Amino acid sequence: MKLILGSKSPRRAEILKMAGYDFDIVVSDVDENVIEDNPEKKVLEIAKKKARAINVDGDAIILCADTIVVTKNDIILGKPKDKMDAKKMIELINDDYHYVYTAFVIIDTFNNREYSSVVKAKVNVVYLKENEIEEYINTNEPYDKAGAYAIQGYFGKYISSIEGDYYNVMGLPICAINQILKKLL
Repeated sequence: MKLILGSKSPRRAEILKMAGYDFDIVVSDVDENVIEDNPEKKVLEIAKKKARAINVDGDAIILCADTIVVTKNDIILGKPKDKMDAKKMIELINDDYHYVYTAFVIIDTFNNREYSSVVKAKVNVVYLKENEIEEYINTNEPYDKAGAYAIQGYFGKYISSIEGDYYNVMGLPICAINQILKKLL
């Protein structure tokens, strides 16, 4: 059975490839706006919308995910709209901890079954001076990532520790996903 990754994220594709999976990419074009304040429910609802919008010919295993960053004060940070938005997000997580939630949905079209989960990690960020924030938001890195940063990129030098799955923070909790995929493929 073929595996379909429903994401245009190069990071998700890289993680899945690194884990030894062969897959095709099929991206659904869905409205990611949902009316939900609970971070876990919100991210799961978005991932489900993405997965259910993918149409494939024949039997397949469809994998979709969504990631959000949540401050300790429960402010949900998606992808920044512009430089000012990115700066505001970095200031909110500066010298503090936050949580990264990644929801994934796996649909087995052959057996008409759906599996889903939300994985959470706690991320600690050191203090960044104003000039460090400015320097960072002037890179291209923050603009297509939840919370305006990439743990595996330039911003990684500001992350002092994580509690949880590193790959979850990158956007695809491969260990949890592998537990399901190994039963289906």
